[in-house]
Amino acid sequence: MSGCPRIDDAGAWVLGALADDEAAAYAIHLRACDACTAEVARLQPVADVLPMAAEQHAPPPELRRRIMDVVREEAGRSAATSPRVRRAPWARLGGARRAWAAAAAALVAGLAVGLAVGGGEGGGARTIAGSVTQYGGRAELVIRDGEAVLRVRGMQAPPAGRVYQVWTAGGGGAPRPTDALFRVRRDGSATVGVPGGVDGVDQVLVTTEPDGGSSAPSGAPVVVVRSV
Repeated sequence: MSGCPRIDDAGAWVLGALADDEAAAYAIHLRACDACTAEVARLQPVADVLPMAAEQHAPPPELRRRIMDVVREEAGRSAATSPRVRRAPWARLGGARRAWAAAAAALVAGLAVGLAVGGGEGGGARTIAGSVTQYGGRAELVIRDGEAVLRVRGMQAPPAGRVYQVWTAGGGGAPRPTDALFRVRRDGSATVGVPGGVDGVDQVLVTTEPDGGSSAPSGAPVVVVRSV
């Protein structure tokens, strides 16, 4: 196992479980750490197909609040017991945060082993690279059994009062709106399911729309994935 103290954060990273400031710091860390980059590359394909494995439900806000209350309490205890020790921001949350990250890594790693041993539940998945108009942005679509997850990296945050909206198009018709609205993390990343799947779909697109979404695109797409 790598000696990098941040290797366990890879699981939380691919699941989007890191707070915005931690995600931004980890994105910088990945540029210089081969071990963590390799671990993210190993876990990411499994995390990408997780939204396709079960019906999606938005978690109640109260759940996140309770979890963060526990994390902050542990952080306070850690700071109180080691007042003269300066630690990196990602490490200050102590055992609770590291346990959270380790649990995330274990979850994804366990699923990876399960898929491999179980005869390739993810074996039918394929990935299609998309085009992005924003400099440095990347996008790809992971498809399995007619269902799809869009993953973006290095995207700019939409302007205030606007969100990214996912659209599908097929048969030469106009883009059809979906209710998949999203914003990116501070590092420009996001993963979102494509509602309704991609059977009969030729393109998946992303535009910037007012909060709440639109029934017709209000501008040119910033992401296009063709030949779905």
